[in-house]
Amino acid sequence: MTVLALVPARAGSRRIPNKNLRDFCGRPLIEWTLESALNCNLIDSVVVSTDSSAIASLSVARGAEVPFLRPHDLASDSAATIDVVMHAIKKLPKFDHLLLLQPTSPLRTTDDLTEAITLASVNDFFSVISVSRTHPPLEWALEIAADGSISRAISDKGYVGASRLTYTPNGAVYLAERDWLQREVTLLGQGTRPYIMPPERSVDIDTEFDWQVAEMVMERRQSGKNFGDWR
Repeated sequence: MTVLALVPARAGSRRIPNKNLRDFCGRPLIEWTLESALNCNLIDSVVVSTDSSAIASLSVARGAEVPFLRPHDLASDSAATIDVVMHAIKKLPKFDHLLLLQPTSPLRTTDDLTEAITLASVNDFFSVISVSRTHPPLEWALEIAADGSISRAISDKGYVGASRLTYTPNGAVYLAERDWLQREVTLLGQGTRPYIMPPERSVDIDTEFDWQVAEMVMERRQSGKNFGDWR
């Protein structure tokens, strides 16, 4: 089983300018993802897909590969992640599994990567994605109508208020068999299985608030403090 880790890191970012190179706890954000991938013994190669020469240079200096620059039409705000993945597959040599690692999940660890890959390998899963418990529960969700009234978003009486557990993709790990990806053209489809992660490793940075939360969690981790029982 050969695993290629693909790190998508474009230059532009609408909500957080130049976020992939921005300092996160003393290092460029992308470095945290590169380090976790390069330290994983189950990953055969780490490739960065970028349109930025600066990101490319940093990535190569840290030990990753940048065999091509991503075309501009795949580096816009509207570009879909799956299109970036499919573009990379066409450009790269043959491998068995692709592991998509977004730099916006700096709290994932090398152990997370090892466990997710092992989960897929041992069970022969086509696809594995990382998830975390939905909080607050979906049954708490409300919606506001056009007239300003508010009501439950989920009205099924058998579901609302129940103790049913739900999970949300956390953006940290997307692992898929190459042939399955080419057939399904999706990262979450028939045959996908979950790798469950705790909330303190599940922050996906999309806003400045997310950034501050992630930094606080990382600083707490670096100080040796734990988060108790997340289950």
